[in-house]
Amino acid sequence: MQSIPQNPTQYGPVTRLGLPKSLLCGYIAILLFMTGDGIETNYLSVYIVSQGFTQHSASMVIMYYGITAAIGALLAGTISAWAGPRQAMLWGGIIWIVFEIVFLTIAIPSNQYSYILISYAIRGFGYPLFAYGFLVWINAVTPLEHRGAATGWFWAVYTAGFPTLGSLIASGAVPVLGQHATLWLSLGVVVLGFLVAMIGIREPVGRKPLSADGAGPLVQLKRSFETLCKHPKIASAVLVRMINTTPQIASFVYLPFFFTEVVKLSLQEYLAMTFIVYAVCMFSCTVMGRVSDHFGWRKTITWVGTVGGAVSTLLTYYGALAVGNNFILCAIISSVYGFALAGYAPLTALITTLKGESSDDGTILSLYCMGAGISAFLGPAIVSAFLPSIGVEGLTWLFAGLYIVGIPLSLFLRSDLDPGEWSAKVRLAPGAANNLA
Repeated sequence: MQSIPQNPTQYGPVTRLGLPKSLLCGYIAILLFMTGDGIETNYLSVYIVSQGFTQHSASMVIMYYGITAAIGALLAGTISAWAGPRQAMLWGGIIWIVFEIVFLTIAIPSNQYSYILISYAIRGFGYPLFAYGFLVWINAVTPLEHRGAATGWFWAVYTAGFPTLGSLIASGAVPVLGQHATLWLSLGVVVLGFLVAMIGIREPVGRKPLSADGAGPLVQLKRSFETLCKHPKIASAVLVRMINTTPQIASFVYLPFFFTEVVKLSLQEYLAMTFIVYAVCMFSCTVMGRVSDHFGWRKTITWVGTVGGAVSTLLTYYGALAVGNNFILCAIISSVYGFALAGYAPLTALITTLKGESSDDGTILSLYCMGAGISAFLGPAIVSAFLPSIGVEGLTWLFAGLYIVGIPLSLFLRSDLDPGEWSAKVRLAPGAANNLA
């Protein structure tokens, strides 16, 4: 039986909560960076349409952005293994800031669709390098027994920023500043998060390459794909990660139109509702991270994430149709989805225990990040391909079905290092507790 890795570090109260003390500034940085990124996310498709382009054109912009985000997510782990997580965050922040400035000062004022598409697509490399670079950093320094909680906190601050505070700020700023000026506000918040990370994180492990043999980036990429082919459980975990947020990212493309044109909420009400949904997700992530460290990572992912995701996807659509133009009830019904998303929080911890002895965490997490990045492309691509033919109701069933596909995949992710598995062994054979220590 594999043993649970022990860390000699004396745990303080912050660490016992699942927050590595040396990375606290990083959590703050992710909160700020993803808040800035999220300010524009929930209304960008509406804004592009307001500039004279079609809904299809808007979804294509976001789809190409998703393609580069998928590549950036894969590179986050690769660069972290080759040059260190801090370098991944540095490059991601610079790309985001530079190409957002190009988007705002050249692409949008020109009203040229090709400029908008290209500049925004290149910017897509930025946030996954920054955010997922830090996620790799967390896994590199956090003891296994606290990793579910540590990654739960990551997804809590990520969610607090990306759709939650971002949408709240947008709902207040757009009526006052206008849509274009609010994009500048998002840039300012991202810059602040970037500076907090670069100045505030002093932890030494993430400043160095994580790969033990110093292999170059091409070798790291090769290792990632070899690992994907050799380890079916890791391949399944990557698929589960793709399923996790594909419907979520897709919802940012088509739900604004559904709730404003069909349900008849105002844009400000929709943004406020989004804030509530992901505030629920944010708090649930912190809870699910700690719960999963006791109940089990695989069980939490399966029953809360995949099953809950399927049910809540259907509930969001049919519940909104049933209650109509009622902001409070729409927010309550839709918040079930935010709770279900939190069930995926321990997947980061689980995937690193599926590798056996043949791969390092940097290689595994690059694949995890790739799955996250692919969802940023796949969600908008599905909307662009199927919305004209099957409508919002058809998309709702398609995405619910996607979560259902994830149920057997997540059940397959059994690991002896999963707290749910070794606690079961302890119950069956009390003496086994000594083998797990």
